[in-house]
Amino acid sequence: ANNENEKQRMSSDTSDISDTFENVDKNISTSLGQKMGKNFPRIIDKFNLTGKDLIINMQQGLSSENSDSVAKAAHTLKGSSGTLGATGLAEQCKNLELNAKSADLQDAQQLIAKIEALHQTAVQELKAICRFIQEDEEQQDSA
Repeated sequence: ANNENEKQRMSSDTSDISDTFENVDKNISTSLGQKMGKNFPRIIDKFNLTGKDLIINMQQGLSSENSDSVAKAAHTLKGSSGTLGATGLAEQCKNLELNAKSADLQDAQQLIAKIEALHQTAVQELKAICRFIQEDEEQQDSA
């Protein structure tokens, strides 16, 4: 019976979560959050802090016209964003990375500003998904 409850919980319907997410694929994020359990909030916090540092690295790379530095920071944030389901953010990071790899920093300032805004949105949406998962687990535990 315990295994059945676990299967049911892992495939729980995510339709209770807002469908208005701009930047996060709730299916990817919910699945990862359920697998990570109590570690998920810490992962989101780390993503938040690391993302802010990477955005600063992008801005510094742009200021010093160091396209390699911009590309590396964009690549790193692209990977973690994609893993967490922040697909919109990952896509913009990919655009910046490709531009920077070809030494094209003309639109970098606008892309970095967009990445920064999407990162903030993604963190908020991931925290909302985390709260939903925790509430769902509490309901499962009390059932």
